[in-house]
Amino acid sequence: MIAAYARVSTDSQNLARQTSLFDEVLGQDSYQLFTDKGISGASVLRERPAGSRLWDLVEAGTITEVHFQSVDRCGRQVSDICSTLHELADRGVQVVVHDQGLRLLTQDGKLNPTASLLLNCLASISQIERQLIVDRTKAGVAAARAAGKYIGRKPGSVESDQRFLQKPKVKAIIPLLDEDYPVKYIAKIVGCSPQLVRKVRTRLEAKS
Repeated sequence: MIAAYARVSTDSQNLARQTSLFDEVLGQDSYQLFTDKGISGASVLRERPAGSRLWDLVEAGTITEVHFQSVDRCGRQVSDICSTLHELADRGVQVVVHDQGLRLLTQDGKLNPTASLLLNCLASISQIERQLIVDRTKAGVAAARAAGKYIGRKPGSVESDQRFLQKPKVKAIIPLLDEDYPVKYIAKIVGCSPQLVRKVRTRLEAKS
C-alpha cells in the first residue's frame, strides 16, 4: 500500500496544498491519506493520531511507501526525523519527500547514498544543537553566579514574574517552549526538572 501523510500545526491551517500535491503526483484513489490537523511538529510521528494509525500499518507490513510533502511534516526535531526515517528504511519502506526531491531507498531496497548523507547531516546538526543549548545554559548560569545574581530567594517570599523570567535557565527554556518542544525534551536539554519547564510555561501563559 502507498500512503501519504499531511500535517498542519493549527486547526485554521489548510491541508489542501499537501493533499493536492499527492493527488497530482500519485493520482486520486491510488493511495491512502493520513492527516493530522492542529498537531505540533514537535510531537513524534507515531504519537500523533493519524501518524499512529500509519505506523501501525507500517509495523504490520501493509505499507510499502510513504510520501511527505516536506521533511518537516515528518517531524520538527532533527533527532526524531532521523529516527523515523532510519526505522522506515530498516523496514524496507520507501520514503519520498517531494519538496526536497528525496527518495530514501534505491530500486534494490538499499539506502540511497544521498539520503544517507542527509540523515548523517541531520544527526550531526541535532547533536550540535543540543550541545550549544547546554553550553549556553551553563555559561549563563556561571556568569550569573559570578555576578552574584544566581541566588535563591528567601523562604516564604514570592518571586516576581520579571525576576523569574530573567533567570538563565528560564531564559533558555522560553525559546524552546516557543518552538513547541516537549517538556521532557526541554528539561533534558537545559538540564533542569520537567516541573521547572511547566512552571515557566504557566508563567508565560498567565502573562499572555
